[in-house]
Amino acid sequence: MFNGAYLEQSVARGQRVIIAPFSPTAKALGQYLQKRGVEVVAFADAKVRKPGVSGYDEIADKGVEKVLICSPAHAEAIYKQLRKRMDAKMLEVVYLQSGEYKTGRRRFWLRQRMERLQLRLLALATKFLKPSVQSQKRVLCLGAAFVDNNVKDFACTLEQRGYKAVVATDNAKQQKLFAKAGFHTVLFPSFGFVYHAVRAATAVLDHTPTDPFVRRAIEGGKTVQLWHGIPLKQIGRFADYKKVRYDLLLSTSPFVTEYAFSRVFNAEKIIECGYPRNEIFFTPEPSEKRLVLADKEIYGFCRETKRKIVVYMPTYRNNARPAPIDFADLDSFAGANGLFFIIKLHPFVLQKLREHPGMEGEVFAGYEHLYLYPEGRDIYPILPLSSMLITDYSSVYFDYLLLDKPILFFVYDLDDYEAQHGAFMLDFESVTPGQKVTEYGGLKKAVLEGIDRDQYAASRKALGRKLFVRDGRGAGDCIISYMRSEGA
Repeated sequence: MFNGAYLEQSVARGQRVIIAPFSPTAKALGQYLQKRGVEVVAFADAKVRKPGVSGYDEIADKGVEKVLICSPAHAEAIYKQLRKRMDAKMLEVVYLQSGEYKTGRRRFWLRQRMERLQLRLLALATKFLKPSVQSQKRVLCLGAAFVDNNVKDFACTLEQRGYKAVVATDNAKQQKLFAKAGFHTVLFPSFGFVYHAVRAATAVLDHTPTDPFVRRAIEGGKTVQLWHGIPLKQIGRFADYKKVRYDLLLSTSPFVTEYAFSRVFNAEKIIECGYPRNEIFFTPEPSEKRLVLADKEIYGFCRETKRKIVVYMPTYRNNARPAPIDFADLDSFAGANGLFFIIKLHPFVLQKLREHPGMEGEVFAGYEHLYLYPEGRDIYPILPLSSMLITDYSSVYFDYLLLDKPILFFVYDLDDYEAQHGAFMLDFESVTPGQKVTEYGGLKKAVLEGIDRDQYAASRKALGRKLFVRDGRGAGDCIISYMRSEGA
């Protein structure tokens, strides 16, 4: 989660503040401050008019002590507008850098100017220097906001095959973890990133390149788009993914290529190799590098325990509505039946749980048979040690098919989810080989039935054959062979 040591020096507990403009970024900041005893009176916006959002001219009537400006792209313009209406001492620019809230108009301005300089330097170096200095044995592995496990595991395979794989991220915490584990790393934006981007003949990513540094870094060389999973939910609804053309786009089977990737992305060649992250399912003794993002303590517990591990991984929801689960009762149920639940929640869902009465502070603290898997940590090393996966609409279950273990679908809000997120890319009923339950009592019953009497093995295998041309082993080497054939 976010750290705010700098912010807490500027905004004290009990202060009344307004945040401008009204945006998801500002709302996240508001939640952060409210948890720490700061009273967020309202949001302010020049255009938005809705309950809880004031116009700039209305701020003076709110009796606040500070107005916090939180907008990476428009902070300077907003500051100028508000400066005409109030004392500059009331205004504070807040920005997020490497997972930490920081404040200071001068610091923010200097950072912006430095980034513009670095971006301009990257553009010039890409155009004039890259053709002559790039190396076929250097690969830039990009992770904006966080380094996903596909990128991490492919970087491991590249290193094993004699490449210099540089993991580049704007997440300072993850960069330190990777460096400590022995990876070549670089933080961006930075001059070091400019150097590695220009020297690498190939860039690898698994997300949409929206960050300007990432967009510039994939120019002038070969690009490999791994993507981050087989799509169940609609992708490309709100953005045109075909604006960027990739040299290689990773898929898992002809079926997946046809219904999803060939329709959504723009690629010179689509290759059907499977995902590098799934290789860990078939690796009894993973290296420290492959475990760099895992929770080592719970990983060790899962390897030693005699209890059956059940992993619960619900997907993200726009309304962040928590599942209707009585966690105290679930803890007792697990203890009585020799089970241990590992729960991996989306950060927004976790935040909603923390707001519930009785759940403040550390969620699941004091429970003996439930464990909340840490945010930003890779749970894939845990999956082969588990006995069952519970999910809803998360595509993680597609990968879990390779383990041939029971899957349970807790779909308590199926109609609402489709109404908010749009129709699925596949017929949900036909591609979900497992029991479906909609209420908590049925969930407990289905867990025991699924572990003791697995009735969906045949349908799981049939779907797995359709989605994967290989079981996960050798995925990284398959991609490298295509890279070499394409001159990457």
